[in-house]
Amino acid sequence: MLNCGRDTSRPSPAAERSHTLCSTTRMRKQIARLLPGIILICVAFSGCAYTTKHGRQEMAYRHYVSKHVRQRQRQIARAQAKANREMKVKMRSLPESAPKSTATVEAVPEPTAFSPSDAAEKEAPQQQP
Repeated sequence: MLNCGRDTSRPSPAAERSHTLCSTTRMRKQIARLLPGIILICVAFSGCAYTTKHGRQEMAYRHYVSKHVRQRQRQIARAQAKANREMKVKMRSLPESAPKSTATVEAVPEPTAFSPSDAAEKEAPQQQP
């Protein structure tokens, strides 16, 4: 029997049972007994795997789409990085100057002197009609 690292100085019935799998011949028998069951389960549920023609086509299409989506995302990222680099270069090449303020100037009529006698003359012609 192989030593699996457990303390076997005090053998007990429980310890003997727990070490039964340490034997290479018993391990082989356990695997040989379970392997057909595992294979049978895998074959029974192979409909969800890509073993059919339609499943393989679907897998290939998904692969194709994901590949092209990744390529498009890389192109977009590269284009954005290039635009950012160009913008930084452009901003660095501009000379630094004082902030410019833009304002429009409208022509203002010249001020005229206004007296109460001028107001009386303007009102008088309006009363004659």
